[in-house]
Amino acid sequence: MELNLNGLKLSVTERVYPPSDDTYLLMDAVKDIAKGLVLDVGAGTGAVALTAASKGCFTVAVDIDRNAARCTKLNITANKLRGLADVLVGDLVSAFKDRSFDLIVFNPPYLPVEEKGLGRAWSGGRSGRAVSDRFISEAPSKLKDEGLILLVQSSLSGIEEAVERFRRQGLEATVKERKRIGWFEELALVKASKKKP
Repeated sequence: MELNLNGLKLSVTERVYPPSDDTYLLMDAVKDIAKGLVLDVGAGTGAVALTAASKGCFTVAVDIDRNAARCTKLNITANKLRGLADVLVGDLVSAFKDRSFDLIVFNPPYLPVEEKGLGRAWSGGRSGRAVSDRFISEAPSKLKDEGLILLVQSSLSGIEEAVERFRRQGLEATVKERKRIGWFEELALVKASKKKP
């Protein structure tokens, strides 16, 4: 499948989660606030990483799924952003040094289901929080002092719980934006940053 999003050409290859409402929510925010060195966790097609790179930010995209990493790499090349973006196969933020990034973004698997294959892209375990909670505990150490995290969350798995978990990690956290999806779900963009001394 081929898409054109905000002037970006995106190929969605087989076994890769296509951009959806949650992706668009994160892309719009990144377009407005991307700065410095950016990390896109769970990159999928690379749509969010490409958005940051197209704003002139050097962006690293990471995904645990090799199919997604290949798709991201294909899209980086197709959009002539090889000098501004790179991609790795890895598990969340484990491959990176502390205090490396100005902006870390993540659209995690957050639905309260347990699926395999392509379903891993949206399966957040029984509570929907398995991947998000790991990210919240690991990502803050990778932020520079003035750094910022943007995390997509769903009302199906607890938006306010994400805010509280960031606060317990010593970050300032708020809901930056909310978007109603259908009858039963609301998506939110949780923004977290290090507290100023």
